[in-house]
Amino acid sequence: MFRFRFDYTLEDMNALSRVAAKTYRRKKVLITRMVMALLGLAYLAMGALLLFHQSWVTGGIIFAAGVFFAAVAIFYHQGAAWRSKRMMVAGEGAFTVELEEKSVRGRSEKGESAYPYSAVTGAYYYKERYFLFVDKRHAMLLPERGLVEGDAMALKSFLEERLKKEIKEIH
Repeated sequence: MFRFRFDYTLEDMNALSRVAAKTYRRKKVLITRMVMALLGLAYLAMGALLLFHQSWVTGGIIFAAGVFFAAVAIFYHQGAAWRSKRMMVAGEGAFTVELEEKSVRGRSEKGESAYPYSAVTGAYYYKERYFLFVDKRHAMLLPERGLVEGDAMALKSFLEERLKKEIKEIH
């Protein structure tokens, strides 16, 4: 039996955003970031031209919009992590996740859930965290820092055996 006890951190949500972007949402994230970057560059250029040749007020507003779009493109994952963290249920407290023989069981102060290993569609390891995806948008997160019961060295093989799939490492 393996047991985890942890609180989700902003770094956990950032890692989840990056893993989802590299696996399930690659095209969507790439297109979104590219559009934001192009808008940012266009607005920066237009704003700079207006600042130097015509109107300080209009140029400043357009330049500020360019800074905003460029920041969204550059800090995409941090923004997604912040939104995910904000959307979490308030007062949930620490999570306890147990890897049982037939399922993964999660508990918090607000409730309990269980997923059979067969429900996991993808399994990944990134920055000392295991991500067990149950669909393209939702994953069970198992941070190694939260392991309170079980052998950390045996965790990967235990999961691969139960999931009947390889855990892919993301870099």
